[in-house]
Amino acid sequence: MINHILHIHQSFRLVICITLLCTLSTSVVAQRDILSSDDELGIRRKDDLNGFDSLQIGKDPNVVDSTIFKYFTLQDISNLREFGDTTLDQNLSYSDPARDPSKPSANLGTVASASHPLLYTPSQVTGFHSGFHEYDTYNFTIDGFKYYKTNRAISDLYFSTIGNLQNLSLKTDFTRNFEDGIQLSINYQRFSNLGFYSDQRARTTNFGTGLWFQSPTDKYNLFFTFVSNVNTEEQNGGITTDTLFGTEFAEFRTAIPTNLTDANTRYQQRGIRFSNYYKLASPDSTNWNLQLQYDLEYDWNYWNYDDVLTNSSTDTLLYQKYLTDTRGARTYITDNNLSQAAYLHGIGPNGYQGKLGLQYDRHKISQANRDSTINDLSLKYNVSIPFVKSLQLYSKGSIGLGANAGSFDLDGYVNLKIEDWATLKGGANLFRRSIELIEDEFWINDVKIFDNDFSKPFGSKFYGALNIPKLNTIISLKQTLENNPILWGFNALPYQLDEILSTTQLNAQIHLIWGGWHIDNYLQYQILSEDLIDLPNYMSTHKFYWDGDLFHKNMNLRIGVQTRLVPEYTAQRFIPVIGRFHEGVNPLQFYPDTDFFISFKVQSFRMFLQVQNITEFWSSDKEINYQVENHPQYDFTFRYGVRWVLFD
Repeated sequence: MINHILHIHQSFRLVICITLLCTLSTSVVAQRDILSSDDELGIRRKDDLNGFDSLQIGKDPNVVDSTIFKYFTLQDISNLREFGDTTLDQNLSYSDPARDPSKPSANLGTVASASHPLLYTPSQVTGFHSGFHEYDTYNFTIDGFKYYKTNRAISDLYFSTIGNLQNLSLKTDFTRNFEDGIQLSINYQRFSNLGFYSDQRARTTNFGTGLWFQSPTDKYNLFFTFVSNVNTEEQNGGITTDTLFGTEFAEFRTAIPTNLTDANTRYQQRGIRFSNYYKLASPDSTNWNLQLQYDLEYDWNYWNYDDVLTNSSTDTLLYQKYLTDTRGARTYITDNNLSQAAYLHGIGPNGYQGKLGLQYDRHKISQANRDSTINDLSLKYNVSIPFVKSLQLYSKGSIGLGANAGSFDLDGYVNLKIEDWATLKGGANLFRRSIELIEDEFWINDVKIFDNDFSKPFGSKFYGALNIPKLNTIISLKQTLENNPILWGFNALPYQLDEILSTTQLNAQIHLIWGGWHIDNYLQYQILSEDLIDLPNYMSTHKFYWDGDLFHKNMNLRIGVQTRLVPEYTAQRFIPVIGRFHEGVNPLQFYPDTDFFISFKVQSFRMFLQVQNITEFWSSDKEINYQVENHPQYDFTFRYGVRWVLFD
């Protein structure tokens, strides 16, 4: 505790310097993109609820009303999204994506460490995939890269740190238009965290850059996009004992012994894509507007794990069957993919839209110096059919035709707008997924650990969602049935369940307002038919705060607390040598993970201060917050950050 207080004292000096610097900046607008990608229910998430933060760009005195500020992604370049103002109390989940209350995850105790979702989500890949998902929460994708529709140069900057610069989150988006129809866009983020315990450093660096060329007549569009994700993490295997908490010895968390001392993971993904769009016909109210799309992409990825010495008793317990040599544990897997895709788009009268095409992927995989090639071919489509003004039918799908034949993912749903007070959505999804590489076979030190012959899991989903903006409420329900799912047992090995796994999930987001007082509630409930997957049955996040203007409306202030409630449940374990979470044995105690926050806006400047894990003040010395077995979370600590957008 003494250590944490000293860090806080040092932090306040940095806070004062940053505050003075940013207060002098008069051409700054602090904002946040509140319309992140829609969830699978197709209804905008928390920030789309009325009352969460209704401030708009045009209301800022430093931004003229003529500013155009929208963005789209390569997943659908026709889907323009508004760039809204900052949601003032969302900065913690922005500093650590695993703490997003609408998509709760559990990590190894520090930002950028391996994580897994707390809501069961089956894999639905329809082609080759290596199977490494532990860093998906943080990483960029080419499909998700942001291009902007704007008439001004824009730099969106964000910085946050805990105590010192050894634990920081940094993000920036930049876009600028040049002559001759050229635009440059850059997406960048970096999470670098030393952690509290020995050998806990985790670092993620995501970088993306894109050039967009648009012909003067808008008949031809070319997108050149490069994305790089580099995840590096020191693996300590968790602490060896929790009996030291509450003693003077444990005041310095680095003094608590860990299972591993010299193990590291590096996962690197890089990809480059040329996307070409050519319009075959001009828009016409009576004819179809046709457009050709051709994508050429090359991805080069590798996953590496290295532990230089594995001769202790803790190594035997941790690695289990994966321990093949006392001189260390090493594995290196590469996946280089050349992909080509061609699509025909059509936009017809009365709002009819469609997309149909083929995608070819040639994967060259190397594991334990054994090379193989996989040729996947997929038929893909998207369809949108309006029945009446308030009723729309959507369908999308992917069907394997090559080495991935027999795999498919077909989804269809209906959106019904009930006048101006609610939107109702219902749909169904059928899938038969491909077997991922590390479910099929795995090697350590040139020794084969397993070689499976699993059948492809088949499943279905039925889902619905109700959005009532006037009540600031979104409720969704999903039922998933999966036949012969592949699970990871207590021995950290994959196995196939010879029966149907049923999952029911109920989610609700409710925002209550009384004057300047607000309560934001995120509620998740799930029932799994089998006890073989260690996940909580329910969890919730609650924010209670006051929001209002002070000093003759010269400052907007938001101050309150946020708590994350997860009941006692058996947590998953993590085995770093294969990067997988698997069945555990020890139950985690209930721990109300509570933070205090204050965020404010003075003219165009935004800043937030946050005290994380204030629960430590009233809990006993031996009550420690865990999300994964043997991996404690942050102790009481102090976080601060700033964010702003620069124009021109």
